[in-house]
Amino acid sequence: MNVFDIKKQIGKIYQTTKQYFIAKTRKYTQHIENLKIFYTFA
Repeated sequence: MNVFDIKKQIGKIYQTTKQYFIAKTRKYTQHIENLKIFYTFA
């Protein structure tokens, strides 16, 4: 493994992690929005 390979691996992991967190955050935000709507009409 040279430095370039290592950087590539880190980049891949970083992208995957970022995608994962974006998806999780979006889900969470959606959940909060749903709760807001629910409480508005309740």
